[in-house]
Amino acid sequence: MLAMNQVGRRPATEWQRALCAAALGMLWLGAAAAQLPEPLTMLLDRGHVAQWLVCGPFEPDVSGGIVAALRRGEAPLGDRDYLAPMGGAARVRPRPLLAVPGMAREAVWQEMAATAPAVDLAGLFGDTPEGVAYAAFYVQSDVARAALFDLQTPLGARVWLNGFPLRQVRPAPAVSAGSDQFLVEFRQGENLVLIQFAGTS
Repeated sequence: MLAMNQVGRRPATEWQRALCAAALGMLWLGAAAAQLPEPLTMLLDRGHVAQWLVCGPFEPDVSGGIVAALRRGEAPLGDRDYLAPMGGAARVRPRPLLAVPGMAREAVWQEMAATAPAVDLAGLFGDTPEGVAYAAFYVQSDVARAALFDLQTPLGARVWLNGFPLRQVRPAPAVSAGSDQFLVEFRQGENLVLIQFAGTS
């Protein structure tokens, strides 16, 4: 789950209870073409991202896979940059139907529309029991402005803003949902937020 708030506004309690990634069932794939980027004011008023681009899954790069890593008490995300053929996480510019070249399994950026802060990406994984995926969204800001992110994922995540590493959310038990709140400083103009996460079915 990724909720956004204006600085100074408390997150809604329903956002605190929600889980993200492969935990809930609120996925809408292939909706009408998204308006990219969304105005930041609309996202802040709504309280969550509505227009996503998602890509994956990719084969886990941790020994034995994600579940085995968790059983060993290790992080489920390794160090591989699956977007390296596109310039890497620091340079990628996701667009609908853009394929990641050189992958054993086809990986294409797809549009996803969400009507709530909690988003389940299990449909992205299909019959793949575990994997690594990316979610991204574009934001247009009229002025430089800060927003509070509330990111919840039980398996952890990495976040980039405009190509720069922003945050690493550590895995946590489902009861705490891997919850992490952090401030994001959007620049004036277009901004890209990219999230890498691990998922299991």
